[in-house]
Amino acid sequence: MAESLSINGTNLLTVMHSIQEIVGLVGAAPVRGDDPELPLGGAVEGAAWDGPRDITVRGLLYGNNGAVLVPADARARYLDRERALTALVRNSNRVSTLTRVIPRPGDGDLTTEARARYRSGLDAIAQAAFHAGRVAFTLRTLDAYWHATSDTTLATMTTAGLGGGSYTPTIAGDVETRRITITVGGTITGYTRLTNNTTGHWIEVHAVAAAATVVDVEAMTATRSGVSVAGSVTHNPAFDEWMALAPGVNSLSVTGGGDTVVLAYRGAYA
Repeated sequence: MAESLSINGTNLLTVMHSIQEIVGLVGAAPVRGDDPELPLGGAVEGAAWDGPRDITVRGLLYGNNGAVLVPADARARYLDRERALTALVRNSNRVSTLTRVIPRPGDGDLTTEARARYRSGLDAIAQAAFHAGRVAFTLRTLDAYWHATSDTTLATMTTAGLGGGSYTPTIAGDVETRRITITVGGTITGYTRLTNNTTGHWIEVHAVAAAATVVDVEAMTATRSGVSVAGSVTHNPAFDEWMALAPGVNSLSVTGGGDTVVLAYRGAYA
């Protein structure tokens, strides 16, 4: 079975007759860093970042009716599918959710998601006959990588937990993920620090509070009872991001005020 692609839950093959090629769908995003160009020339040292990816889909549209390749209403069916495909892909220029399913014999299918926006194509479909045509369109992904479709929540961590606050969870995925939510319990005494000794990242939540602090690592937000408390968060200044998890075994530790730390993440896939 071939890999499949859906947009906002609709499999492209429910509209298209066939997909001949998907370009740019698998593989790591380009990484830029160290020498980003400036508008007036020259370069400046900067942190590495994952660039966007363009995904181009090429395939066929038919006005067939099941096994009947050229029914009496083939032209009308073809135009209906052309309009349906355009509406699905363009999505009124809103952000779409792409879902990719890769069959894996004996290991279960791998299903991942990414956000994307329509970029180009569909303006002119190469019509081969009154009932058939070739189509191509390009989507720009807004995520550096594809991510798991649901969160994985690690066991609750504390300073008095395994090994005196040390944990070694196995993280799913191909590359580092920053799609992480960290919830720090509401009895913070001074600070609570979560350190990933594998990647070198650490993050601290400061305060004395009765409510839990919820940190969205990717969005770089922190809230307590629905109110922003981002000012109470500090992190390792050697990194732009607040926290990251590497694929495979990670060495985590919790230090500080003794609060509970619950970490949920989505694995990232190239």
